[in-house]
Amino acid sequence: MADVIDTSEFRNGLKILLDNEPYVIVEFQHVKPGKGSAFVRTRYKSLISGRVLEKNFKENMDASVLFWNGRAISVDLPNAVELKVVKCDPGVRGDTVSGAMKPATLETGYTLNVPLFINEGDTLKIDTRTGEYLTRVG
Repeated sequence: MADVIDTSEFRNGLKILLDNEPYVIVEFQHVKPGKGSAFVRTRYKSLISGRVLEKNFKENMDASVLFWNGRAISVDLPNAVELKVVKCDPGVRGDTVSGAMKPATLETGYTLNVPLFINEGDTLKIDTRTGEYLTRVG
């Protein structure tokens, strides 16, 4: 049976399973930027290693959680998500070097390298398994 936790249900002390490792949320903040969709900036601590990590969750992301005997044992995210570019340097006109890349920041705060023709406001398809740019959608 799959169970979904909405980001509105986040609270300090909530235990979650990400990438097959149990964590506890130590701090969270709902962020509604002027551009792009709202997200939740979260700090969570591994219940195994004790390391503290940070991650932004986008509202309405579908994820499947597999439970066995009342314990979450697996989480499956979609293979790709569509996110809007909120910060990106403009490409230099005439710079058509094959494979040239530049940094871009997405609406979740994630930064990655994208081709030179990508601009602010573009919507990109991103691979959730690798975090890499796949294609421009709009």
